[in-house]
Amino acid sequence: MNFLHALLILPLSATTAVPWSMPRQAPASAAQRPLFQLDVVRDRGVAVTLQATDARLVDVVDDLGRRLGAPITLAPGLVNERVRVSFSGLPLESALAALAPRAYVDYEVRAAQDPRAREIHLTSADERAPEARGSVAGMLISGHTEDIGGTPNDPITLALDGDRLSLSVRAQPLAVVLRILGETLNVPVDLDAEGAQLLNVDLRLLRVEDAVLRLSPDLRLQVRADLYRGTRTITRIALARPGA
Repeated sequence: MNFLHALLILPLSATTAVPWSMPRQAPASAAQRPLFQLDVVRDRGVAVTLQATDARLVDVVDDLGRRLGAPITLAPGLVNERVRVSFSGLPLESALAALAPRAYVDYEVRAAQDPRAREIHLTSADERAPEARGSVAGMLISGHTEDIGGTPNDPITLALDGDRLSLSVRAQPLAVVLRILGETLNVPVDLDAEGAQLLNVDLRLLRVEDAVLRLSPDLRLQVRADLYRGTRTITRIALARPGA
């Protein structure tokens, strides 16, 4: 038997199988582990669950903004802040109030739909919120503010009492009524549609938002919610094309 033949008939028992396996990864260090867990649920509104242990506020709001589809800006005084909070299933506005001394939400509001947050701003107690995008100053409604029209025969009569609006309109174009509302509330009005339909309405002491939205299903309102003061201010009125 030559040497080559001896190698070929070497019994299998003389060989040793070495199993192959993936290299094990080292466990994440404490510095690599996430410092917060966030969950956002949409069901007739927005509910937020957050567990944070000395997490950077900028990281928390960046994640929250992505989940909401709305950018969240931090004022300079909050950029280096850290948060330690624990809450479950809080409404969005309550969750924001737990993260910063001052919180402002810019909503788009439509009839028969939940308000949609478009932008959110968080500030410290002594910092001012930025102006709402594309708005003028707006008017914070408080007390008896304005009357337009004084007799039952006037085609348009309007009265503001606190945050309540009374409006009576007889056979007047929607566009005309919206312009009067814009002047009264000191907010811009955008007309992407003609607004020629004639209105006949009689609204009494409704919240301003609710009263305006009753005028047409094609209306869109921009509303600034100040969570610290508990106020809501219309900052823009827009009439979209039907079905837009």
